[in-house]
Parts: sequence; structure tokens; C-alpha cells
Amino acid sequence: MADDTSSEIAPASPAPSAGGLPGGGTRLDVSATTSIRGGRFPAGSLDDYIYIPVLVPQGVGELQIACDYGPDEVNFLNIGIFGPEGCELGNDAGFRGWSHGGRRGRRRFVISESRATPGYLPGPISPGTWHVALNPHSIGDDGLDWTLVVTMLSMPPARQFVPRLASSFVNDTPGWYRGDLHLHTEHSDGEQTPAEVSARAVLCGLDFIAPTDHNTISAQQHWGGVERPGLLVLCGEEVTTPAGHWGAIGLGPGVWIDFRYRPGDRQLRRFVDRVRGAGGVAICNHPERRTHKGCGWEFDASEMDAIEVWNGAWTVHDEEAVLLWDRLLRSGRRVVAVGGSDSHNADQPIGHPQTVVRAAGLNRDAIIAALRAGHAYVAADSRVHLDLGVESNGGAAGMGGSLVVRPDETVCVTLRTGGVPGSRVTLHTDLGVVHEAVITQPVAAVLWETVSDATRFVRAEVRGPRGEMIALSNPVWIETATGGADPEYLGAEPLIR
Repeated sequence: MADDTSSEIAPASPAPSAGGLPGGGTRLDVSATTSIRGGRFPAGSLDDYIYIPVLVPQGVGELQIACDYGPDEVNFLNIGIFGPEGCELGNDAGFRGWSHGGRRGRRRFVISESRATPGYLPGPISPGTWHVALNPHSIGDDGLDWTLVVTMLSMPPARQFVPRLASSFVNDTPGWYRGDLHLHTEHSDGEQTPAEVSARAVLCGLDFIAPTDHNTISAQQHWGGVERPGLLVLCGEEVTTPAGHWGAIGLGPGVWIDFRYRPGDRQLRRFVDRVRGAGGVAICNHPERRTHKGCGWEFDASEMDAIEVWNGAWTVHDEEAVLLWDRLLRSGRRVVAVGGSDSHNADQPIGHPQTVVRAAGLNRDAIIAALRAGHAYVAADSRVHLDLGVESNGGAAGMGGSLVVRPDETVCVTLRTGGVPGSRVTLHTDLGVVHEAVITQPVAAVLWETVSDATRFVRAEVRGPRGEMIALSNPVWIETATGGADPEYLGAEPLIR
């Protein structure tokens, strides 16, 4: 735990007038009070959370927070703030913002009723005890000394900030829709403004995006001002715990998901259920990226609705994520595979990869329902098309669906592809790879037959000449109605609710 020392600075002399009100009028009298706190994180104290109390009196209109510490090359801190409502785990009423340390240099922020630094929520500065949260993400061998400067400006109430929320509805036309479920803006460690992200998404041929800034929902208040016709913006957050990251996608506006827990705390299900209760889905992000501190997944992956099996440019970490997902499928867990670009700047393409869903319309409810059901595939870009289906005498089913058949009944599998000439297709079941084919035409179909008792599910992968993923389908499930069914398998609790 960090050592903490503090000193108080007497109220400053009244600051110069803040100038006239918009359009002219009464000048504001502003005075400032500053306090300085200091402390030290010893080496090895990573992922602790400490809370510095700040007593805010009546009449404060703006808080200015500055935290100084050692060089960026070695050290950086995550910084946040909670209002007088409290900073207990899950207290979303108290949350007022977070600066993810991955964006180095974010050591200062401002909150008032009319404005806030990206990552923070504007609103009234209520009197009471606030808490500045410090969370060391990286500390050198010599430890980390920090200094916290809190400046409180007393002033008359300012014009209230008015959020501009994005619409949750574009259309109710059934079809295939393309989206990016993982990207960042300047509201956490990204370099892109919401306006830049929405413009790039449209250029990439996307129909929806889910901005997922680390541990904050402040960007939600700005998307309505930069909406593009035909582009659906889903509320999202990347819940960045010390033991893995996960995406909370499709939340209602203003819903914040806490991140301050580890597997031993047994809190993950609590917050996943909160996401589901708010109408969203929970996605395990880049579970096998263990070369980056805190990114590797240490919780139970079967707790999640979906797994991000493809994150940005295809790497060995994605290969391992696919294997993790496949093991869950073989155990009977109906967990959905998705992908996202994890784009942070202009050098990282948006929509590579993208998740393509078959939904009842381009609106929040329809897209989230399609994701829950697994009516989706992951594609490298908007040129790639994929559709997997199975049929028998008794009916047919597509990705995410179930085909119920009689014992020993023949099942026909059809994979249709577009935009992937020169690629290799593999069909996978619970027994492994069962069929391979080379695609030579821009539009093609691959056919394969199996017997109902021999296959619990079938899924498809499309890869390029160097083995890189081009597209990956979610499975179609095959259930035997009587006789040959595996009772334990058919009785397994489905992960998607």
C-alpha cells in the first residue's frame, strides 16, 4: 500500500474574473482553494487501489485534479474519481470518471457542471467527501513517488451540460449487418475523437459500432452530436480488471460496470448479470494476450456470453483464443465467437476484423439478440461473406441455431462463401477437422454430409495462403431428438441466455 502524506495550501486570493456569461452579462467572481497530497508506491504494489479523500465544501463549481509522478518510460498510474455518493465496489452513482494509464500523459482532468475532460462525467459538484482513486499499472524497481494537487474553484452555478446520446434505432429491416465490437476513443487510451471514429466506420462499410473505452462511459454523452446516417452506435465499455478485460456491449445509456475485482473476489458473475439485466452481452476480450499485463484472461471463460476470438491483426494469440473457444464448444457450452479491431488510432484499421450478424433490424435490441443467439460470423473486412447452414428431412438451421433430428439421420452441411478466392475452408465438429476444400471462385459453396449421432455441432473456418484467418463462423448445433442423444450434453446449461 502506498504511503500518504499531505499538506494544505490556504485559499488563494480571488482569481481574475472568469469573464462575461455567454452573450455578455454578469461577470463571475471565482476563488480557488488548493490542496497537495503526496505518497509513494513501492515496487511490487501493482494493481492496488488507494482512495485519497477530498473534502469539497458548498459552493465549489469546478474540480481540477493533477497527479505528478515519475517518468512515463517506467511508471504510469490509472487515475479516477468518485463523488460523495461513495466509491464502494459497484457504486455507479458515485463514479465520475477514469483515466486509463495506457494513455500516458493523462495526468490532469477537470470536472464541472458544464464540462469535463474526456473520460469524466460533467455534472454538479456536490458538497461532501470525494475520493481520487490511484491505481499503479506500471512501477519501476525504485518505486513510484506521486504528488496529487486538487484545486477547487468556487463560483456561481454554470450552464448545465446536456448529453447528446446516439439513437438506438436505425431500422427494423431483417438482414446481415456488419459491426466492430471493440474500439477506443480519446475518452480512454485512444487517439480518435468520436467524430473521427464514426467517419472511419462508415468508410469501412460498417453498419454498427460499439465504442468500448476502458472503465468509463463518458463518450456516450457525445455520440449523438456526431451520428452518421445509417450507423448504429451501441453503448459499450471495456471492463479492464487486473485479471482480464471484457466488453460490456449494448448497455442502456448511463450504465457503468465496475472493474475493481479479481477471480478470488468472486464478483464477475455479479457484474455480468448486471450487463445482461441492462439488455447487453458480456464478451471476454483477447483472452490469450498474456504478453500484455492484465490482458490475459484469468477468470472462468464460461461465465461470459461470447469470446473475442479475433482481435485486430491475426496473431498467435488469436489462434490460442480459437482453441479456447473450441474447447468450450466441445464441452457443450454455447458461447458465441466474435471479433473486434481494438483500434486506438488511425494506424489501426476499424472493422478489421468485424462481426457480421443476421438480425431482425439495425437497432440495439435486434443486434444484441442476434449476438446472444450466435447468428453471426467474424470476417476480415466488408468484402468477405459467409453463410453456414445444415438441413435434414426434418428442417434446417443456420449459425447459432439448433437442428433437431432423428438418430442416424443424414445431415447436409452447406457453406456459402463470397470474396475469398484462393482460400482454404475447413469444417470443424466436436471431433475436430472433418472436411477441407479450396475456394477458387469469388462466390462458391462447400457441401458435406454427416450423420446426426456423429456430430454435436459444425462450424467453419476460412484461411488464406499463409494460414491467416479470413472468416470464422459460429456453430450450428445438431441435437438428436431421441435415442442417441447424450443426456449430459443436452442438459448442459446454455451460456447464452
